[in-house]
Amino acid sequence: MSVRPGTLDLRSVTVRTGAKTLVDNVSISVSEGEMVGLLGPNGAGKSSLLRTVYRINRPASGTVLVNGEDAWRQPLNGWRAMWVRCFRICRRSFP
Repeated sequence: MSVRPGTLDLRSVTVRTGAKTLVDNVSISVSEGEMVGLLGPNGAGKSSLLRTVYRINRPASGTVLVNGEDAWRQPLNGWRAMWVRCFRICRRSFP
């Protein structure tokens, strides 16, 4: 499978804290030029999902891919470089 630059893929991501499930089996793909809104009531897991993308919350299961690379398997400075490449590409899509 080829991956276009500027993509964010969440595949079956579940986030837990202790015994509580904050995010359950979320899959989403966002490509260059797309905008996505996370909507839901308070406590639905929107912020928890974003914290997982930003490597603050480790997913209990599933995968977070940035430009086809697993964000959680990268060393921290490698992860930052992936985001810089992604944001440079995405920034060109939104003048």
